[in-house]
Amino acid sequence: MSELAQWLRLGRWLLGGLIALNVALALLLAAVLLGWRGSSSPTIGPMPSPHALRQALPRERAELVNELFETHKPTIRKAMREQRRARRELIRSLRQENVEQAVLTEQFAAIRQTEQHTAETVHAMLSDLLSRLTPDERRQVAELFTRRGQEGRSRREERRSRDGEHQSDEPPGEDSK
Repeated sequence: MSELAQWLRLGRWLLGGLIALNVALALLLAAVLLGWRGSSSPTIGPMPSPHALRQALPRERAELVNELFETHKPTIRKAMREQRRARRELIRSLRQENVEQAVLTEQFAAIRQTEQHTAETVHAMLSDLLSRLTPDERRQVAELFTRRGQEGRSRREERRSRDGEHQSDEPPGEDSK
């Protein structure tokens, strides 16, 4: 009986360890799925549009946004065209009967490169604009960046709670049409 008791005790310890591991994995999965960031710092949202920038600034300074946007528009549009072209090439490859991994790797690299270039052109325009603003105007734009990030987080949280409450028979993405 003593040997059986030892095996039972070992079994209980193993079972307890497995339960603890499952709980830890479930918590980790929940943190990933719920988008836990681990900090309370403000979220920076996407780049504001020229329209949003104009609205954030005093009326007499909105013309500066127009002027700089017109100056940088050709470069930004060219970068965006290159980005769309790279994505179309990838889609074309994906629709082929056979596709080589090396080709896909190269095309994903091209997409990353065009996305980087597009971001650089937009950031150049924003740097040009922000360097010409007064400290108060820059604070207004900073609020715009932060507010957009927080609104995005609020919308995601609202959508998650709504989706949890109203399960649909439709496949994901159907409600966005």
